[in-house]
Amino acid sequence: MNEYLDTVARRKPPRAPRGFAKGGPGRRLWAGVLSEWALRPDERRILEDACREADLVDRMQTEVDAADLVVMGGRGAKVPHPLLRELDRHRGRLQQLLDGLGLEEVSGTAGSDAGRRLAGNRWRKRR
Repeated sequence: MNEYLDTVARRKPPRAPRGFAKGGPGRRLWAGVLSEWALRPDERRILEDACREADLVDRMQTEVDAADLVVMGGRGAKVPHPLLRELDRHRGRLQQLLDGLGLEEVSGTAGSDAGRRLAGNRWRKRR
């Protein structure tokens, strides 16, 4: 088992799936997580969804930053920009996905050591 964890800790993270924004938060999240933790295929799928949400949140934030926060509604009343609600909803979804991965930072420990420890705990639970 230690051989497996050492191999996982030394390997280069898999390439990001297609569709992530170049240089965007999704790619950075993908690389950051997979350089620290060894994920099962089902966890990688959750990570991929989280990365796509991160890119979407970034795009929506860019739109909100360039727009007025208050717009005219359908009946002529001033209302909050509709993207504000969507942005909040997608930030919540991103947090749910990240929480679902169960990756916790181990303070004061090098990333590779933390990744090995978390992976070891995961494998011990399977026995």
